[in-house]
Amino acid sequence: MRVIGGSAKKTLLKGPKGFDTRPTSDRVKESVFNILSRFIEKSNFLDLFSGTGSIAIEALSRGACSAVLVEKNIKNVSIIKENLKRTKLSDRAKILVKDVFGAIKFLHSKKAEFDIIYMDPPYKLNIYNCVLQYILTYNILDNDGLVVVESSSKSLPEPVVLYSKVKLSRVLLKEYGDTCISFYKQNTVEGTC
Repeated sequence: MRVIGGSAKKTLLKGPKGFDTRPTSDRVKESVFNILSRFIEKSNFLDLFSGTGSIAIEALSRGACSAVLVEKNIKNVSIIKENLKRTKLSDRAKILVKDVFGAIKFLHSKKAEFDIIYMDPPYKLNIYNCVLQYILTYNILDNDGLVVVESSSKSLPEPVVLYSKVKLSRVLLKEYGDTCISFYKQNTVEGTC
C-alpha cells in the first residue's frame, strides 16, 4: 500500500494486521483520484471509516487543504498517525476517534463543511444509505461538494437519498471487480414548498 500521487508519491503506508480493515486497492484509489483530480486542490476532505488513512492521505498529498479522518478503532488510529508522520502531512490532518454518526453530529456542531466526503464502511454492515442520510440531515457537505461511496457490487447504496428539501443523487458509478464507487452530488428537490 502506497501513496499514488502528489507530494508524498511512492511513500509506503503501514497496513493493518488481520482482516478487520480492508484497505482500498491501489488500482481503485488511483482511478478514484483521477476522477476527483479537478476537485481535490484546496478542498476540505472528510474520510469516514478511515481505516489506515490512505484515502485522506492521498487527498492531502494531491493538494487538499485539510482532511478530517474518522476512525473509532484505536489500533487503526495509531496506524493513521504513523502514516501521517511518514508522509509529513500531519499538520493538515485531524483525527476524530468516534463512530461515524457521532462524528457527523460533532462536525455539524462545529459548523464544518466539506468539499469531498469519502466513505468506505465495512461491506457487511450495509449502512451506506444511513450514512448518506446523516450527511444530508446534518448538512456537512458544501453545496457544490461530492460524496464518494466505496461499496460491494452486491450491495450498492440507493441512487437517490432524500432529506427534507435536499437530495443526494448518484451522478457516476464505476465498477472494479467486486468493488463499486458511487459519486453523489447534492441538489434541492423540485416542487417542494
